[in-house]
Amino acid sequence: MNDQKKTPGCITVIFIWIAAAAALGMLFTAINKTGQSKGTIVFLSAVISSVLVFIILALRMAVLTGKVSKARNRQKKWDRQNGIERFMPLVHAGGLAAPQNCNASAAISPTSFTVSCAGSEFVLSIEKIRNVSYQYDVNVTHYMENNHLRGLTWLFLYGRIASVIGSSPEAKTKRAVTGKAVISYEDARGAHRTLLLRDAVANTKVCSRLVDTLQPRINQRINRVQL
Repeated sequence: MNDQKKTPGCITVIFIWIAAAAALGMLFTAINKTGQSKGTIVFLSAVISSVLVFIILALRMAVLTGKVSKARNRQKKWDRQNGIERFMPLVHAGGLAAPQNCNASAAISPTSFTVSCAGSEFVLSIEKIRNVSYQYDVNVTHYMENNHLRGLTWLFLYGRIASVIGSSPEAKTKRAVTGKAVISYEDARGAHRTLLLRDAVANTKVCSRLVDTLQPRINQRINRVQL
C-alpha cells in the first residue's frame, strides 16, 4: 500500500516539473530578444523549473514536519498529564498472540501496561504483573580500521614515511548490547505467563528503561512451593 501511495506523488512531481519547464520555455521564447538558441532556452527552463520544484517540495516537507512535531508535542503533553511513559522501538520476542520478531512499542500508565504489536494492542493490568527482570546479550566484533586522519597529520608534521606508519591499520572492538525485558504476569484465568520484549536497535537501552520504570510499580509475589 505504501508503494501505491508513493507512485501518484512521484507522478505529480514529474508532471509539475514538466509543466513548469514548458511554461518557462514558452515564456523565455516569447521574450527572447538576444537571439539565444533553443537549446539554451530549454536548458534554462529545466534548471529554473527544477529549482522551483525543489523549493516547493522543501516548503511542503517543512509544513509536514511542523505538523508531525506539533502532534508529537501534543502527545507528550497528554502523556505527562496522564502519567504515561512510552518505550520504542521494541521487538516482540514471545509471549503474545502476535508474530515473533515483529516491531512493537510499549506504554506504561498508572494502572496498565500496553504493548502495541502487529496492529493489535495488548493491555495488561499493573496489578497482574508478578515480576519483571532485565537481561541482555553482548556481541563483540573485532575489526581493523585505517587511521587516515592521523596519517594526514603525520604527513604534514613528519613526512611521507611517517604518514604511512600513522595511517596503518589498528585493531578496534565494537560492542553491541541488546537488552531484553522479561515480564511475568497472571492472565485472566489465573495462569502464569511470560512476555518477552527486546531492543530493536542495539545499545539503545529501551528495555532497560522499561524495566526500571515498571519495577517499582508492581507488587512482586513469591510463590512458595512445599517440597
